[in-house]
Amino acid sequence: MKQCEDQLTKGSTRKFLTQTYGYIGLAYSLSRKYKLAVCMFAMASHTAEKIFSPPNPYNFSHVLSLAEIVSFSYADALPFYQRAFELNEGLKNEDSLDKVEHEINRENIIESAINHGLLDFARQTLLTITDFPNNGEKETARLWIFDRYPI
Repeated sequence: MKQCEDQLTKGSTRKFLTQTYGYIGLAYSLSRKYKLAVCMFAMASHTAEKIFSPPNPYNFSHVLSLAEIVSFSYADALPFYQRAFELNEGLKNEDSLDKVEHEINRENIIESAINHGLLDFARQTLLTITDFPNNGEKETARLWIFDRYPI
């Protein structure tokens, strides 16, 4: 493991290691070794965050993908969904992400969480969103989302 971490300082190796950790985690999840799989997914996420600082859209989509893959265990998936939401919110004021893409990311996080049974997380996330894009009619937008995703 130490040897792998030392390789993180080499630029071309970073993306490879992130992908490798993800693939190893997927392999373990397929073989039903869930605890080890979650550990490997967490390592992949951590590696991605070390590489891509400050957060950027690649990092966000990587973490969301991990959340979706690791969702065989709701408790294990929850931190990944929380981190994906935090990363997306952190990108809100970045030039690398436009407002439409930011809203699509929010919807993807909420929809994926609902599909994987994380209803409390989805509900709480919806309640924290205050800057809906429809001309300040926040309550109307909130109702629209709750109608679309009845949780």
